Amino acid sequence: MAYKDMSTTYYVVLVLLFYGSQVGVSLLVDDISIMFDFVSAFAVSFYAFIFPAIFYELAAKKYGGAVSYDHCWARSFFFVGIINCGLGLYSAINGIIDHE
Repeated sequence: MAYKDMSTTYYVVLVLLFYGSQVGVSLLVDDISIMFDFVSAFAVSFYAFIFPAIFYELAAKKYGGAVSYDHCWARSFFFVGIINCGLGLYSAINGIIDHE
């Protein structure tokens, strides 16, 4: 786990900065659904497309035995994830513009 490899000071400073940024943004944003739109744009794209593509490539590199079209599918998932993230961010930004 990452926090076991970090120094305690570095970990505490990062956690406090992350928490402070969350509190700061929550004070500035009127509608919490805007934040959910931004978070979901990244979360859905990374969990559904980008992480599986990266983990497949890493596993294929480490253990071998992968077929070439499987690499093609993994790269396709990665690019679909990038496009999905871009569309999600566009939708979130469009929601902010139309909200005002």
